[in-house]
Amino acid sequence: PPAVRAQMAARGVQMNRGGGIVARHCITPAEAEMDKPQVGQSKDCHVENAKFAGKSYSADMVCSGEMKMRGHVQFTFETPEHYFGTTSMHGTMEGRPIDSTSKIDARWLAAVCGKVK
Repeated sequence: PPAVRAQMAARGVQMNRGGGIVARHCITPAEAEMDKPQVGQSKDCHVENAKFAGKSYSADMVCSGEMKMRGHVQFTFETPEHYFGTTSMHGTMEGRPIDSTSKIDARWLAAVCGKVK
């Protein structure tokens, strides 16, 4: 619906008519200096079995609370400015089943974030 698209756009997320989503996220200098990706870390989700091997990162994600999900992430850090990978999550939200798979292609855009949060 248009109201949801407007809310998402205000957060830097653009939904394309073809089904893809473009999101922009500003990373702080402290986050950029960390030696691991900030994937799935929240009060209700955490990462288990995280492994780095060369330029690859993989981990299992576990979420409790309103979303009860388990999943797996796999990323390849091609260069310091580009990484790609997949996430796969399965579980329930509000008693309804969820099965989600996402392909991610992330790129560094600029040194200054502007309005992006």
